Amino acid sequence: MSISCKKATELVSKREEGNITLKERYQLLKHISACYLCKFFATQNKQITKSSKKYEAAVLEDNLSQAQKSKMISSILESEGV
Repeated sequence: MSISCKKATELVSKREEGNITLKERYQLLKHISACYLCKFFATQNKQITKSSKKYEAAVLEDNLSQAQKSKMISSILESEGV
């Protein structure tokens, strides 16, 4: 049985957190192989997660320097192809 797009987006987030079961992973891969919108969402979510982890250590009480803010914005725009 196929899962809905809503369920697929939940599983994408769960996968990024590392909390996905083998059954859920199979369901997700089956769904995104057929649904280009969810595949696009999964790709974008992975980029966002990667970017946020890259700067997670630099964020202390929401105090980023202007240089760090600019670098973060550039990285996000670059990953979007802007």
